[in-house]
Amino acid sequence: MNEDLRHFIWLVWFSLMMAIVCGVCIFIRTHYRNVWLRYMATRASFWTRLGLPMKLVNASRRFNESRAANYAWWFFLIYFLLLMLFSWESYLHFKHRLPVKKPPEAESFYNDGADQNKAGHYVEAISNFSKAIEVFSNYAEAYSFRARAKYNLQDYNGAVIDANKAIELNPD
Repeated sequence: MNEDLRHFIWLVWFSLMMAIVCGVCIFIRTHYRNVWLRYMATRASFWTRLGLPMKLVNASRRFNESRAANYAWWFFLIYFLLLMLFSWESYLHFKHRLPVKKPPEAESFYNDGADQNKAGHYVEAISNFSKAIEVFSNYAEAYSFRARAKYNLQDYNGAVIDANKAIELNPD
C-alpha cells in the first residue's frame, strides 16, 4: 500500500474505535445510570484523595451527571463517525490517483518488449510484455503494447482484451 494512504486507513480505524467508545459510554450512561453514578462517585473520591480541591471535584462530578455531558458524548460520537466517513472517502478518492512506481525489472521487460515489437518479433515481444505484467499487474502501457503485438499476430480477441484492460487501468 502506498505510504500516503496509510494515514487515511489509520485515521479510519482510530475514528471507528473512538466512535465505539463513545457509543458504549452513551449506552452505559442511559441504560445503566446507577452503575455510571457509582463510577462517578468512586472517581470523585479518587481525585479527592489525590488532593484536588473539593470544589473542582464536585463541579466535575455535577457536569458528568448532567444532560450537557450526554450532549457532549453524542457530539463526540457524531464527530468521530464523520471523521471516519471523510477519511474513508479521502482514502478511496486518492487510492487510484497517487502515482505508483513501477519496479525496475518491469520497466526492463517492457523496454525489451518494445524493442522486439519494433523489430517485428511479436511473439518475443508478447512474452516480455507478459513478464512485465507479471511483475507489475497495473502496467497499462505493457497491456497496450501487448495488444498491439497480438493484433499484428492476428489474435484479435486477445488484442481486444488487453486493450480494454489498458483502458481500464489508464482511461487517459
